[in-house]
Amino acid sequence: KRGKRTPRIRQGSPIEEATLAHHLSTLHPLASQLAEAGHLTELLALMGLDSDAFTIQQELAEWMAKYQEAMDEIRRNPVPVEAAQALERQQRQAMQIAASGKKGFIPPIEEVGMTGEGG
Repeated sequence: KRGKRTPRIRQGSPIEEATLAHHLSTLHPLASQLAEAGHLTELLALMGLDSDAFTIQQELAEWMAKYQEAMDEIRRNPVPVEAAQALERQQRQAMQIAASGKKGFIPPIEEVGMTGEGG
């Protein structure tokens, strides 16, 4: 439970969109996962389990397509600069606290007003 903290997505917060966009960007398949899936499908095919190998390939292709779809949507609807900057500040604060070894809550970031100025 004391592992890496992930930012919670708080509905209506000034950084909601930035947090969601950041979270979605981390959901891509890793190169190691793709390589492992490739080896597994080869092994399954050699064992005569072609339908299982096909299922893995199909699911992986669907995962990659959904990820690409999400990234395309994010590119079409960019996050407001103020929200992205606020998310970066929050992440820096969390990293500083984690590096210092202090326990306790992470101080809240400043609220981003409608004008884009902190306040």
